[in-house]
Amino acid sequence: MVKSEIEKELTVAMSGVGVKLSSDMLSKCVAISRNHNLSASLIATTWEVHSLNSNMEKLTSKTFPSFRTALFSTISSSSNTATNTEIHDITTVSPTPIKKGAVISRPAMGKRTHPASTSSVASTPPNRSTKRRVEF
Repeated sequence: MVKSEIEKELTVAMSGVGVKLSSDMLSKCVAISRNHNLSASLIATTWEVHSLNSNMEKLTSKTFPSFRTALFSTISSSSNTATNTEIHDITTVSPTPIKKGAVISRPAMGKRTHPASTSSVASTPPNRSTKRRVEF
């Protein structure tokens, strides 16, 4: 099997921070790198910070989801403070901004009210203890 350039870069960068990637973890990191246009050094640096903060020794299928979350939060926090073309001193990202979902708001629901009664059966609004008479 011939390794692609990004696979080689990721293997070297992760071994630089003391991680030997399994083939499964390597393929996940390659996919993230390609899909989000991230450098191998950013991924390796983010893993190093995340592993030290979370007291994790190895990148496995159990630790990968929290690493991925940390990686994406690093990207989004960096894109808010840096230009769109530069995330850190060691890596660059495409000038395409990260798309975020729209937020829709609506007014809060008020207290429910009963429609005005047209019948002369009850002069007070019904409640749980009041029974209504229905005419057919």
